[in-house]
Amino acid sequence: MGNIDENDFPLKHLNVSFGDSASDYTNVVSTFYACWESYNTVCKYAWCDEYDVREAPNRRVRRAMEEENGKRRKAARRERNEEVLSLVQFVKRRDLRVKARMEELKKEKVLKEA
Repeated sequence: MGNIDENDFPLKHLNVSFGDSASDYTNVVSTFYACWESYNTVCKYAWCDEYDVREAPNRRVRRAMEEENGKRRKAARRERNEEVLSLVQFVKRRDLRVKARMEELKKEKVLKEA
């Protein structure tokens, strides 16, 4: 089990295809980016703990240790989520299928306005 609770891990959510250059935008490309842009890690980040709460001499100190460990875990989770989102945005900006779709939408908008 370790840092990942198998029951909490949404495998089906992340099992989406990137597709290829001929993939349909609506069914494949947008689904892929929607999935990965909403990514949230399920790791517990216990290895980021600064304190071993079992070594606390009393409850008050233990709670303070738990709070500090919680802050560190939360920061590590946030950093990981930001890394994944940054990678997804990097790929999306360079994806020719996304660029083609944006051009399509611009053309449709111009035609509607005319």
